Amino acid sequence: MKSNTLSGRLTAVAGLSLAIALTSCGGQASDEAPSAETAATPSPAAAPDEGPPAVTIDSPADGAVLESANVDVTLSVRGIEIAPVAEGRMETAHHHLFLDVEVTSLDQPVPQDNPQIVHMGDGRSSHTFEGLGPGPHRLIAVLADLGHVPLSPLVSDTIDFRVGG
Repeated sequence: MKSNTLSGRLTAVAGLSLAIALTSCGGQASDEAPSAETAATPSPAAAPDEGPPAVTIDSPADGAVLESANVDVTLSVRGIEIAPVAEGRMETAHHHLFLDVEVTSLDQPVPQDNPQIVHMGDGRSSHTFEGLGPGPHRLIAVLADLGHVPLSPLVSDTIDFRVGG
């Protein structure tokens, strides 16, 4: 009798686990398959005890002098999960990069028609700016919600760097 009860419990647990797995795999807002780059770059989940959301521009370093006109930017976050917009998951964010322009209105979606603003709605945490001109540059990273509206309060990081000597 005890083995039947244990067997029943194991079956129930297995069924529940399968239901959870199937539910968490669904929910994409589009029929498009994720790109190889997005699929290869998992988004780490933020632990609830990490405090309020924060974004950091890990590279280039603030004040860096770079010889290459191609600038690799890497970002990290804490306190919130970065996820592709297409997944449509609330309580997640994605990156926007503002190169040599000021952050736009904080209560409106980030404009998509400005070539100086990079939308990273696919969940990436890195980007390469190609062919930057010599001289000083300012980079601002901003976290935004599913509607591309900056998080409130604003979650951003700013660095200055120079291309060339």
